[in-house]
Amino acid sequence: MTTIGRRSDRGRRRFRIPGLAIATLLQASAFSASAELYSHLGDSTVVGRNFGYESGTPDQGHPPVGTVEFVPELAVFMENIEKIDDVRGRTFIGFFTPARFRVRASEAVTVELGAFLGHDFGDDNELDLAEPILRLVAEPVDDVFLVGGTILPTHWIHDALLDDTHRLQGTEQGFQVRVDRPTLKLDSWVNWRIRETRIRPEEFEIGTAFQLRPDAARLRGLRVDGQVFWSHVGGQQNDTDRVEHNLSFMGGGTWGCAAPFGLEWIEDLRAGAYYFHVLDDGRDRDFSTGRGWEAIVRLDTQPWDRVGVRYHASYFDGDEFVALRGDPLYQLGDYTQVGGTVIAELTGALRLEGGVVLQYGQGVFNGSFLINLVWGQPFPIPVLRARVGGQRSS
Repeated sequence: MTTIGRRSDRGRRRFRIPGLAIATLLQASAFSASAELYSHLGDSTVVGRNFGYESGTPDQGHPPVGTVEFVPELAVFMENIEKIDDVRGRTFIGFFTPARFRVRASEAVTVELGAFLGHDFGDDNELDLAEPILRLVAEPVDDVFLVGGTILPTHWIHDALLDDTHRLQGTEQGFQVRVDRPTLKLDSWVNWRIRETRIRPEEFEIGTAFQLRPDAARLRGLRVDGQVFWSHVGGQQNDTDRVEHNLSFMGGGTWGCAAPFGLEWIEDLRAGAYYFHVLDDGRDRDFSTGRGWEAIVRLDTQPWDRVGVRYHASYFDGDEFVALRGDPLYQLGDYTQVGGTVIAELTGALRLEGGVVLQYGQGVFNGSFLINLVWGQPFPIPVLRARVGGQRSS
């Protein structure tokens, strides 16, 4: 079995945009463009997108069996979204810090216990978020992870189905299955957003996103993607009489290669297309369907050591595509966008990301940008080492 501890070697790799070293940063991507610029960071438990069980401490990875350590992780973020047509702009700026104790109980079990703190800059002195972290992670087989409690919010799912800005508004609680194998990437989860009371309905979501990566020589550039997302509002104990069901799908793929036409400075050039479909129903509205498609192209380079750059462009065309938890810009019909993202690995376990997207839709030009500064460092606590097999671990 490839254990979490041995996964720490992967955590120390030089640089990663979701899932792989910078030299293959595009080959890890399920898609490249979204209506609102999303983070491409791949080694955080707070922002970005990834598969598997990320440690949040990429320079050190996961600890040896029996280790107890304190793990503060910090993400300072800013994301600005300008208005297009009826979609209002918004600026997200603040910090998140999931500070937790991490216990490597065995080769296959890790427990994290702590608090998730957050604050929106410009608010009063009080914290905007103070939520518990209790995460139980098991690896029953090689690179297959079961997560219970506080799940990892860094879902690899398209913005059209689930807007990435939702993760800037608190933790996610529920159950999760993640697979991080060479030929299969998977993230499936249940997130229980609101517990039902007399005055409010329950709200939860179920999502899954997978990517197939054939190992055959002629198909190694192929990535096949499938995603499903269901958002539910309802229940039987509340007085609101509110019931909503919104089910959205995405399917498609990309084809890419490194150094096309002998251009060694191109790490990966990739193009592809996706189809979207949504079903919506509720007690206060009629059943409806919507659809759309998107064509994308992207290019990754590494102009300097420890610095990666991604360029991307896309065109979306939709017909009444209304995914209630998705990016509202996908409801506009059709639009075109181009953008770029730079990620730099700095000293002291720091990651700096900056990105910009320019869009044209409904006869209006629009711009979005983001900045993320992320840090994570483990601090072992030797006096709290766990006992293994009745003996003190070494």
